[in-house]
Amino acid sequence: MVIDANFTIVHDDLSEYLNTHDRLRLSKEMLRLEHGCISIYVDGNDSEFIIFIIDSNSPTEPIARISCNENQVEDKLSEICQMVLDYELALPDKSDFANEYSEYFRTIRDNCLQLRFIDGERKTEILSIINSNFINGSPRALWLSLKRPPAKLGSPERDPYWRLPDYISDERILYFIIDIDNYQYAVYRGNMKDIHAFIGDCECLDEYYLMSIDGNNLWCATDHDELLHTTV
Repeated sequence: MVIDANFTIVHDDLSEYLNTHDRLRLSKEMLRLEHGCISIYVDGNDSEFIIFIIDSNSPTEPIARISCNENQVEDKLSEICQMVLDYELALPDKSDFANEYSEYFRTIRDNCLQLRFIDGERKTEILSIINSNFINGSPRALWLSLKRPPAKLGSPERDPYWRLPDYISDERILYFIIDIDNYQYAVYRGNMKDIHAFIGDCECLDEYYLMSIDGNNLWCATDHDELLHTTV
């Protein structure tokens, strides 16, 4: 079993179990990993494996409790380790928006979503593609200055959340761009099913955008409950 090098292995009986499948090795705390203030524990029994994420600042109440079977445990651990690292990456130099990023992390964590946080040069590239392909000038909100007249999808009497599945399939991979304050954006990548779940649960979403991976389609959810679609 490969453990992300950013995590310290405090205890590991899980690797031996996965190699031997010796049921006698099933026990509490088969694996313990640490990264900063976050600890990850794995308990195993005859029916399931349970992964706990613990914050040392609140050790009595797990951040999350995730159940899986032995065929899923390695993949789940990889997802959780990446999720912890993504959250850490999201916070430096963004203290003005710590509440927003914390809520994004909570939403991903609580719903076990596979959304990849994108930052740095790749984030800059994605925002540049949006501006180059779809936007005129530097508007207060991107959707206010689209290069081509957009199609208005559905009735604004229904929140865009409820309309999105009518136009985008669950399996489609997209860039998900959250407008934090008109000039700051959080960028994720994932399938529409997970993005839709995120939108339905996150408490600090106002305007957001979905862009196809090829950069040819842009959907805009506005603060007027409009759902717009434009193409290159």
